[in-house]
Amino acid sequence: MATYEQLAREEGDPVPVLGVRADDEALALALRDGRPPRPTQSGEGRDCVLAREDDYLPFAAALARWTGRELVISDHDFEALATLRARSAVLVATPDAFPFTRLAQIASVSGRMRGACATGILTARSGEALSRRIARIAWSAPGPARRNVHAKTLVHGAPMDARAHFEGPIETLVAVTHGSSIDMDLRLGVLCGRSTSAGAAEGYPCVMEKGCKRSPKGDRLLIPIQQLDARVVFAESCNGIALTGGLYADEASLALSAMDGTLMAYIATFKLVRSSQGLLACLGSALLEAGHDFGTVTSIVNRAQQAFIKDVPSFILLGDPCERLSRPQGAARLRAEGQGTGLPLSLDIDCGGFHGRALEIVLPLSREQVSRLDSTTFRVELTPMPRQDEAGFAVLLPSGDDAASLWLCVDEARRFDRVRVVCTAALPPESARLAVTTAWSAIDTLSALSAGVAAAASQLPGAEGCVRDLSAIVKQARELTTFAEQDLQSSHPHVTSFSKLELPLETLLGAYSALSARLVSRFPDWKLSAHLAWAYNHQISTSGDERPCGPCTVCGTPGYEITYSSPRSEHLRRTLIHCSRCGILSDRPSSERAMELRAPTVITAGETAHFEWRLRNDRPFPVEVSAVALFPHAPAQLGCRFSPETCTVTVPQGGEVIVPGVIEAANNALPGHYSLMVLGSGLMALNIAARPLRVEPRPPPALP
Repeated sequence: MATYEQLAREEGDPVPVLGVRADDEALALALRDGRPPRPTQSGEGRDCVLAREDDYLPFAAALARWTGRELVISDHDFEALATLRARSAVLVATPDAFPFTRLAQIASVSGRMRGACATGILTARSGEALSRRIARIAWSAPGPARRNVHAKTLVHGAPMDARAHFEGPIETLVAVTHGSSIDMDLRLGVLCGRSTSAGAAEGYPCVMEKGCKRSPKGDRLLIPIQQLDARVVFAESCNGIALTGGLYADEASLALSAMDGTLMAYIATFKLVRSSQGLLACLGSALLEAGHDFGTVTSIVNRAQQAFIKDVPSFILLGDPCERLSRPQGAARLRAEGQGTGLPLSLDIDCGGFHGRALEIVLPLSREQVSRLDSTTFRVELTPMPRQDEAGFAVLLPSGDDAASLWLCVDEARRFDRVRVVCTAALPPESARLAVTTAWSAIDTLSALSAGVAAAASQLPGAEGCVRDLSAIVKQARELTTFAEQDLQSSHPHVTSFSKLELPLETLLGAYSALSARLVSRFPDWKLSAHLAWAYNHQISTSGDERPCGPCTVCGTPGYEITYSSPRSEHLRRTLIHCSRCGILSDRPSSERAMELRAPTVITAGETAHFEWRLRNDRPFPVEVSAVALFPHAPAQLGCRFSPETCTVTVPQGGEVIVPGVIEAANNALPGHYSLMVLGSGLMALNIAARPLRVEPRPPPALP
């Protein structure tokens, strides 16, 4: 660190430096050339110091002068920030200039998908603290490398001495945890906004009347952030920044105390945030370690927060957006050129053995093309392959109208030899959610059916096998759908995880098709009737009024419709159609169209008759449907069979398929009235169509 006298000689002015109390009169000399004029809104590559006319204006002027930046004097509410076109802007003002509304504006400017301005805040409780901060920015040099601490891993492994773990030089402390504006849970300890550990534990009630709410027994180490010997704290936690007007006293503010300490940067959120499954912390810490400046890191994390978890950008940088931990080692940015543009896109990129935690690859994808990508179509493969326990993400963010940045970030530095990127246009992510919703409804229906069959087991010859088969199918389907639902909640069209198995929609639909086929193949052995209402009525109740639905498609008599539903599941709704002559004609999920069955009402022994059923699919993706035709409750000696008896067809999205079949009645077919039934199952949903069929005896031969 340069001495006070050396700096004074070089600059020709008294200057505030570390350990020297700021002198307002001396600092005012920095403005000896008069107040700078407001610059025109041009020069997007410039770096600015944005200030207002308050007690900290001289500090802003000194920072602008010593770092060669342009000073912009804004109005009281920093309205100039909204229209400022610059690469970066650091806002210098007293803490009262940054209420939560201003923090929201700053995060929004930082996280803009187009024309983002890397933004940071420099403030402090006193001018002396701010002068030390500005002096470090102007004249400090990067020191030797330090260790990085990831607080989320401290809950695992053997117990350790918390004090020894947090003492000593730390490069970056990354926390993915619970927090507030006055403290942060670090598992082994509590990062506290109080100035001393004694003050944190005694005499300063924050939330509780005595002691710390995160250590009510007093058995956890309280770590004042001012005493933390770290360069950067990156916190993916809630409400980490409150500079004025917070719920708790400003004396306990974690953010203000961070500004009074020796941190270069404190990056946290000003509001409640939803979990990103570790993405934002991994991305932020990787970019910091790769040597990107703090403003760029905050801007990219805010953009990823919007794109990935659909949160309003909320990360705020307390520090200088132009500072960085170190210079990037080697090339950290590659451009995929000359390999085709648009969708579908398949790129094999040579990374030249780059070693690090963060790598940016610029892809030839427009903003509109990126918006059309789906989680099932964006895949990134690394060479060498990541280990099973190696956490990392690939994040795709628009970086312009005709380009997108693919950020590869990992928890630990590794070698990147080759990267294969596959982007194809396919189904929207809502399709997977619709498939999962349909599956949950089917699972509830099968569970209710199983319970109803079990209740009537004494009257059903195949009840035991039915309950056993249904229980196994429901168990497997529940596990699959729970995994798919969790994957949907933690996945995003523009994010691929290297350490977590993802479930593409095609794989999910294939698994559901296999379960549907298994369900259909077992159904004839259960000896159930041509409808299921008698069984699931134990669990699902009728809702609403019975309503006319037009003439019966078989006999023309009036038809009626009634709906069954369950308050336990809003998606579980089934609809029955019946007529007074033919009985139950349809039993289906209410969200699906009735399966149309066309067949004769009479067949003579020794003859054949044609029938067909029509399958429709209103979903935005193709569905594979397995179907079986049978005579429920028919005696074994009936003497009629179907060709084909079972089949599997794929019904295109928004389309229909007509499946033809033949009924063959043997010469000795047993005459009588029967019910012809077709069961179709796609996504495990049960869709039944039925109609009466009379088998007549073969007429005697004509007399000669």
